[in-house]
Amino acid sequence: MKQFRIDKNVPIETINRSKYKATIDKMETGDSVQFWKINKARSFQTVINRHGFHSAMRKTDDGWRVWKLEQRDN
Repeated sequence: MKQFRIDKNVPIETINRSKYKATIDKMETGDSVQFWKINKARSFQTVINRHGFHSAMRKTDDGWRVWKLEQRDN
């Protein structure tokens, strides 16, 4: 049987997996972003929601627009 080395006290590195987080952090309530593809708009909206804000998404002539709305009451 193979022996595995057990490591103790190794810190877990923080990873920012969201490419949208920096944009969302810069947005104020009521700001919006335009997307050409619905899957990108849905991803962006999901990140807004996961960071504690309400959001809205609407179809436009040019694709899809997502708004960052008020902060959620937790």
